[in-house]
Amino acid sequence: MNKVICDICGTAYPDTAPKCPICGYAKTSAETTSAGTERRSSEGYSAVKGGRFSKQNVRKRNGAKTPERSTASERSHRSQNEEGGNTGLILVVIFLLVAIVAVVIYIGLRVFRNPDTNTTQPTGTSQVTQPSTAPSDPTLPTGTGVACESLQLSNQTIEFVNAGDTWTIQARPTPANTTDAVTFESSAPEVVTVDETGLLTAVGSGEATITVTCGTVTQTCQIKCSFETPAPSDPTTDPSAPTDPTGTGTTVPTNPTTPADPNFTFEFNTRWKDEASGKWDTSILEQGKTWKAYTNDLSVDPGAITWTSDDTSICTIQNGIVTGVAPGKTEVHATYGGKTYTCIVRCKFEAGENGNTDNSTTTPTEPTTQTPTVPGDVAFTFAFNTPYTEGDKWDTTIQKQGDTWRAYKNDMPVDPSAITWTTDNADVCTVKDGIVTAEGPGKTEIHATYGGKTYTCIVRVKAE
Repeated sequence: MNKVICDICGTAYPDTAPKCPICGYAKTSAETTSAGTERRSSEGYSAVKGGRFSKQNVRKRNGAKTPERSTASERSHRSQNEEGGNTGLILVVIFLLVAIVAVVIYIGLRVFRNPDTNTTQPTGTSQVTQPSTAPSDPTLPTGTGVACESLQLSNQTIEFVNAGDTWTIQARPTPANTTDAVTFESSAPEVVTVDETGLLTAVGSGEATITVTCGTVTQTCQIKCSFETPAPSDPTTDPSAPTDPTGTGTTVPTNPTTPADPNFTFEFNTRWKDEASGKWDTSILEQGKTWKAYTNDLSVDPGAITWTSDDTSICTIQNGIVTGVAPGKTEVHATYGGKTYTCIVRCKFEAGENGNTDNSTTTPTEPTTQTPTVPGDVAFTFAFNTPYTEGDKWDTTIQKQGDTWRAYKNDMPVDPSAITWTTDNADVCTVKDGIVTAEGPGKTEIHATYGGKTYTCIVRVKAE
């Protein structure tokens, strides 16, 4: 029995069948061929497995030369080459898929991770990252946000031992995502300054309070600067100051000259002045003692000034030298350039002291300065020379830099030099023997210590 190869699909089937059992194509008598032989159709293609759609017949139709039948070894070699090419392609596809998955995982970690769990504080600093003052979601309505509920500071007290030292206060608000801003403020910038990050800088000696605010929550940190602020130079040690030719402690200008400035101002040679009345104040403790009424830096000859006493029976004045005559109180005046300056003179001694019983004026051969004495046993209670108080402290204001204020009252029974006077900030004001001198704008405190007790006054110096 012979087999027929279908001209359409190339299927070999028995020649007794009227048509191809696969594609249904009816065979013709001319197509009857044994399965083992090759037949060529009238169209010029071979009747082989695959029919007219086999690779061999397709190449014929396209004009290519029909290759000779390959041997089994050639077919095996070609199959291995095709499998090798497919393996390389598969490996490339797998590599691309792995790369895509890795990129997707990396992007997911960067976008969706929790930033709070990956935030670390830099070592060696207490810098605080300030929360935004605006809501993170721009679509939120105005006025919405996360309010601060509590605030924790890294330090409650800080002490600086050198000027210029710095430290950063770390403030931690709760919740961490609050939209309230953290702010810092110093109560005494002349002692310590603070910027918007909490960085402190020591400026001058004294104490201050740093107030940290977040929304409605407030915390404080106490600051102490324990270093000494350099005191201003003492004009009495200035080598250019007038000399003392008599050796008695009384110095006189060696070459007084008329001031070129017509706006000449005069000050009496005493540290005590009543700011309200504008009058100076001094005391003479012994009959016959003298007091030089002008200061060493007087720029005119004392003889060019008109000196007068309201009561010469209490004290006399000549060329600026005041002499105590009798117990009592009066005023002396210095007039120059159309201006008059007044000083209250208190003669605190008993009549007839030092053998002088007739209260006559005595003039010592060498003028000497007043030397107050300290009472031996005084039930002393101190009050600053100001009617204003703040709590248990006195309070006063000095209008401008260079002005002075006598810190004690006229009736104080103790020599001011027997009291220990201190200032918390010499950049704002200095104090010596109870006389406060304004050095610069700001606020500080001065203290008077006597008999184991300390009295405090707040001093405010206004800016120029």
